[in-house]
Amino acid sequence: MAVRLNAIAKLPNVGLAYFMTAAERARFDFDLIDIDAHRYSEEQVEALVRQAKCDVVAMGTLVSVYGRAKQLFKMVRRFHPHVKIDVGNTLATSILRILLSKTDADICVLGEGDETFVDLVQALDEGRSLHTVQGIAFTENSELVQTPQRSLIANIDDIPYPNYDLMNPANSSVNVENYLMFFVENEEDLVAKFEMFNPAHIGYYSTKLRSNEGDGFHYTFCGVK
Repeated sequence: MAVRLNAIAKLPNVGLAYFMTAAERARFDFDLIDIDAHRYSEEQVEALVRQAKCDVVAMGTLVSVYGRAKQLFKMVRRFHPHVKIDVGNTLATSILRILLSKTDADICVLGEGDETFVDLVQALDEGRSLHTVQGIAFTENSELVQTPQRSLIANIDDIPYPNYDLMNPANSSVNVENYLMFFVENEEDLVAKFEMFNPAHIGYYSTKLRSNEGDGFHYTFCGVK
């Protein structure tokens, strides 16, 4: 879900790419509705949700998009009253009680979700108790249940490189060329203003890659400290 609706989507969402790679490796059968990349209108999103065939709907975004996320959950519930709506990213971790009491969300995946989401979907498929899944929150008999925190993946190199082919960039409005041209047109200005750029970077381009877990500044809205 796009945070800035009027901004141009210049690169694929790296978090989504990692998430989908984990789902692919678990051999889940899934479809992607990438609102961030395509900048779908509300009518387009509604049509895609209505046509979807699913048992689980998973969504992640930033907590600042809570209002639009709540509307999306309501839409999903309207067309698919029996699916499980699972929520991740900082939206789930930072306001789990609000999500589970004020929206149609069923389950919150807390913190690092690569292994947790896979375990969760397998539990739902097997009919296993949600209490056996570490790192989630849900309601049971109107009471909030939060399972024990799942340990972070010890070696970040064990996390597979994201398979961006799953995001189908050929049919997406994610325009990497726009990003490249922005850097080319502004490279000297960027080098002059920011320490992260230096003259050796001119003529080279980059994409995103996960290189750490969480942040080093202990923000209240970050799911992983």
